[in-house]
Order: sequence, then C-alpha cells, then structure tokens
Amino acid sequence: MTDFTGKVAFVSAGATGIGLACAQALASRGAKVMICARREKTLQDAVAQLGSNTSYVVCDIGRRADVDAAIAATVEKFGKLDFAVNSAGVGVAGGILDLPDEQIDPCFQTNIYGTLYAVQAQGRAMRDNGGGSIVNITSIAARVPHPLMSAYCMAKAAVDMLTATAAEELGACNIRVNAIQPGLVETPMTEFLAQTPVSRDVYLRLSPLKSIGRPADIAETAVFLLSDEARFITGQAIAVDGGVTLRGGPDLRPLFEPPG
Repeated sequence: MTDFTGKVAFVSAGATGIGLACAQALASRGAKVMICARREKTLQDAVAQLGSNTSYVVCDIGRRADVDAAIAATVEKFGKLDFAVNSAGVGVAGGILDLPDEQIDPCFQTNIYGTLYAVQAQGRAMRDNGGGSIVNITSIAARVPHPLMSAYCMAKAAVDMLTATAAEELGACNIRVNAIQPGLVETPMTEFLAQTPVSRDVYLRLSPLKSIGRPADIAETAVFLLSDEARFITGQAIAVDGGVTLRGGPDLRPLFEPPG
C-alpha cells in the first residue's frame, strides 16, 4: 500500500460519494486530509468516520472566496498542501433547445468555475511547497455525448481541457494535474440512475464487465495518480467506466423524455 505519511491532501465534496471514498483512501494511507462541502452536518459525520488526521471546512466550491479560504485553512491547519482531489460537481438534464439559464448557470458555476478556482488556489499552495499533484473528477460525459445532458457534457469537457492546460503550465512548478472520467458509479448523486432499471440496464449493456462502479474504484485510481508511482503522468483524462466508452455513450432519453 502506498504510504502517504507526512502528506497533506484536500478533497472537495469530501463528505459523500466519490469524494468521501478518496478521503478514506488517502487517510488510510497516512495522509492528513481536509475535506470540504456545503453542509456542515455531513462534513462532521464524515470526519467522525475518517478519523483524527482529518478536518473539514464549509465551502461552496462555486465561490472563489470560499475556495481560497478553504485552501488557506488547509495550509494553516496542516502546514502545507501536497495533493488535491476536486470531486465537487452537479448534473443537469434537459433538451438542448429548451435548456434555461437557471439550469445551465449552476452546472457551469460548480463544474467549470469551481474546479478552476480550486486548481488556482491549490496550484499556488503547491508551488509554494515545491510541487504536488491534483486530480480532477470529470465524467465520461466529457468523452462521449449523452443525449439530453448537453450542459453537463460541455462542463465536464471544459474541465478536461482545464486539466490539460493546467498540467502544461504547472509542470514547471513540479505540479502534476490529471483527470478521472467515471462512468456510472453508485453514489448519492447518481442513486437515481444506478437504481432505475431503464438507466442501469443501459450502462450494464454497454459495459464489457457488466458492472456498475463503486466509489472505491475511482478512489484507488486517484491514489495512484497522486502517488509517486505516477510521477511521469500528467495532463491525462482516464476513463474508469467498466469499458462503457468502448461502445459509445449511454442514451438516457427514455429516462428523461415524457412518454409519447
């Protein structure tokens, strides 16, 4: 098992789902971990589960001031920042011709701007510490089209390009930046898709492995990308999806379109 003793990590949306699994994987390997989310109660519950080497800060990832304060709190609490996992995100569904700003704006604010704010603040902290590694959690929606999910696909594709450009610029600071593109993973955010037969069957049919992902599948990939074992990997977006994207994107129109 990779030993992260002496390392400090920040995980956004770290109280539930993929973020919590990443925080668990890091803490179990000896890292000190700061998690953030918008709801304090879920953060308190997560820290109680994660143990004494973890702490939390309430943060709306879509607000630059919140993100800057969260990274500053991490450095103040633990002395530095070595790793970051940016897993905060929101989904939205709707036809491209009728999608209103009220749905588009929160999707872009959290997924695009929030990840940008995080990478900026984390990059500055890591530069001051001599380097580090960042993993952005995107989606296979960045790689293959998902009908009726255009805003989400656009947002996640933007994060993949942010990952590449950040890797290009921050390499000079000894900072690596990579992305993970999960397929369907059973989390509180995706529970509806994972448990509804019509959508679950679509993913199972597309997957050569005939399985739905677990948060730990993403977390273990994140651990590898953060570790020295991945020292020569940067600017990459890696699909962890059970092979779904080998066969194309899932068509979820039967789930979202009204009958008839």
